[in-house]
Amino acid sequence: MWNSEKIEHKKYVLSSQLINGNGRFALFVIRIYKYIENECKANQSNWCYASKINNKAINYAYNGPVDHMGYEVIEDVKKHLKEMGYIKYVKENEKWKIYILKEIDFCDIEDYL
Repeated sequence: MWNSEKIEHKKYVLSSQLINGNGRFALFVIRIYKYIENECKANQSNWCYASKINNKAINYAYNGPVDHMGYEVIEDVKKHLKEMGYIKYVKENEKWKIYILKEIDFCDIEDYL
């Protein structure tokens, strides 16, 4: 996980992108987080299988046509979510799970879905 200073800087950058209307990556962060959260809720817990965050998640994140960078963008988003302390990966019984550790706190997520 990133140190607290870097996390706060990333939160500031993402929040600024949303406020200034040039936050496509910030929207992807919010939408992928929400997709993971929905998968966890469907599982009635705070975790879901990492394999569930797939092509459907990309379509959900883009909310329209996916460009050629879709998979790389989604992997970068998941890395940001992990490094900022929102999610963590745990391997259990030979399968990777994603756990939600905390809610998005750099914006009101519902305003951007």
